[in-house]
Amino acid sequence: MHSAKRAEAGKNCLTAKDMWEKLERTYQSKGPARKANLPKSLLQLKMETGSDVRDHIRKFFDFIDKLQDLDIVIDEDLTSVMLLYSLSANFETFRVAIESRDELPKLDTLRIKIIDEWQSRADQSLSKDDGAYAVEACWAHNLLGFK
Repeated sequence: MHSAKRAEAGKNCLTAKDMWEKLERTYQSKGPARKANLPKSLLQLKMETGSDVRDHIRKFFDFIDKLQDLDIVIDEDLTSVMLLYSLSANFETFRVAIESRDELPKLDTLRIKIIDEWQSRADQSLSKDDGAYAVEACWAHNLLGFK
């Protein structure tokens, strides 16, 4: 019986890590201490400036999934607000722009918008770095400007 349950738990897992995490969620304690610690950990989750927002979002939704496994469901708007406030300080302008709308975007849409914003910033940073290198290379070759 247990091997059939484990095989079912491993279904739809692409990697050993995925399988391990799914098994861990399935068999972890569902007691009161866990019910108290998971929401606390979610509320304390904060993205560090300069870190990968995709990793942060994965961690955030892993907590949400674990809470749902314990039959703790958080309203979608509240989850969106919690996600926005878990972002690093350099997302402040983005957060304010999202909050000032008439209604919050759906959670999946918000996730995409956050990743797009992060990617856009990374692209801008790279293009600035390329420009700085071009000017430096220009001066290094005694050229007075770009042609």
